[in-house]
Amino acid sequence: MDKQINWKICFNNMSGPPIHINNGTQEIQDHPRGYKLFKLHGRAIESKEALFHLVAKEMRFPDYFGNNWDALEECMNDLMEWRPANGYVVLFEYAHIFCQSAPNDFLTFIDIVARIADEWAHEEVPLFLILTGAVSLRTFNYGPLKKRICIHPRQSKNET
Repeated sequence: MDKQINWKICFNNMSGPPIHINNGTQEIQDHPRGYKLFKLHGRAIESKEALFHLVAKEMRFPDYFGNNWDALEECMNDLMEWRPANGYVVLFEYAHIFCQSAPNDFLTFIDIVARIADEWAHEEVPLFLILTGAVSLRTFNYGPLKKRICIHPRQSKNET
């Protein structure tokens, strides 16, 4: 039997970690009303260039997006201005593929999201990154970022 994660509890806890790891592929259907949900289908993300392309497309970044880390952080930080919402959820499915193929870039992306979440928390606008994929996401060395991550219990015995 699968355990269902109560995402509303996670999303309503501004003092909790902004990054969540769920090893299943559960749909996020119960995000709070007024939140924007961005889905990153990670099967196609094996490089930072692929990540930049997919994030820019999903979040509808402006044409001037520079396809680098600074531009990514700037455009994501500006989401509140040009894509206003009560909060934001980034669902990164199959994140283990990017994690395994480009671990340093994977950590950079998580760090950027965590920093933006910290900045937005001062304005009481939540930002959450949900990573789903293989069990290897659990055992990856997140270094100092580990304290910013909530690893949810495994959902079932048949998990990837």
